[in-house]
Amino acid sequence: MLKLQIPGKLFLAGEFAVTHSGHSSLVMAIDRYIDFKIKPASQIEIQSDLLGAYSIPNNQLKNLPNTLDEQWQLIQSALNIFEKFRKDLEKSPALKPFSLEIESHLSIDHIKIGLGSSGATVVGVLASLLQFHQISFSKTKLFKLASLALLQLPKFKKGSMGDIAAACFGGIVFYQKFDQAWVEKEKRQTSLLNLINMEWPLLKLENAHLPNNWHLLVGWTKSPADTQTSLKQINQSKSQELESEFLIDSDRDVLKIQKSLAQNDWSAFNLAITSIQKTLINYTINQNIPYQTPALQHFLSDAKLFNLPSKISGAGNGDNGIAFTLNRIPDPKLLDTWKTHGIQNLPLNIAPVKGTYYGI
Repeated sequence: MLKLQIPGKLFLAGEFAVTHSGHSSLVMAIDRYIDFKIKPASQIEIQSDLLGAYSIPNNQLKNLPNTLDEQWQLIQSALNIFEKFRKDLEKSPALKPFSLEIESHLSIDHIKIGLGSSGATVVGVLASLLQFHQISFSKTKLFKLASLALLQLPKFKKGSMGDIAAACFGGIVFYQKFDQAWVEKEKRQTSLLNLINMEWPLLKLENAHLPNNWHLLVGWTKSPADTQTSLKQINQSKSQELESEFLIDSDRDVLKIQKSLAQNDWSAFNLAITSIQKTLINYTINQNIPYQTPALQHFLSDAKLFNLPSKISGAGNGDNGIAFTLNRIPDPKLLDTWKTHGIQNLPLNIAPVKGTYYGI
């Protein structure tokens, strides 16, 4: 039996901007995981603790039956991409029947906690099948395969793929989005294998590191948010000048945050986090995107009282705020203040950086 753990994610910086090709973000892989276990079986079957069972009696990963359930669609899309990739290989291994178990730890009492379960699910299914069939792959190739699986689904076409970057690379990832128009064009005129082996224009993926004496704090508002719904509300007819200004400001602050991490510069980090949060607030107001809930407003003001750099992580309108401290143990007074405002501290850490190559 093969076992894999795929981490969830939280955005450190670059939300909204990184949904645009060529723009950047910093994404943190988080040490809450989805567990995958795969073993040989007489027929293909998938068992999910959240979704139930799904079996394919004819042991074929093509012409899969349609399902209306979004999470099963994610799994089906990953199966579809894997099968296309397997068949494209010069020495294509035979498809082996398997049993795949999926157990998610990215929720509390069956409520998602905003850690990017969609991307982690797709990455986990693909990585499990590739390793089970003894197909070697790099982190970047896994990222590309998983991105193509999400792009097959209309709901995710406007997404950043930042959760995939975190799931594939671990740690903190500096991620600049690929040229999506180029990818969409190439996938219509070349094989999947060729597309995966090509350099994707604008794509950048590299790890950054949190200094050892800096510590992450996560405040969960207990109100789940839907990133894709927020992205749909972006008004494309708004001034192009305002949009361009936002993208420039966001990229500038992402680079400042990346530099402050590399130089262990707490003061510069604090200034850049504050700046990018103001940029996001102004942008979402201009775009009429629901962003600051009362709980998230309390989160930011509470962290400010304790002189901690903080911001809303992700698309806002629920889920999580993040803050950073130089104290290994969180200040109990801060946690009590959060509690009075309905905010739950989640004891999360940044997940380890993954190995550079999944050799078999």
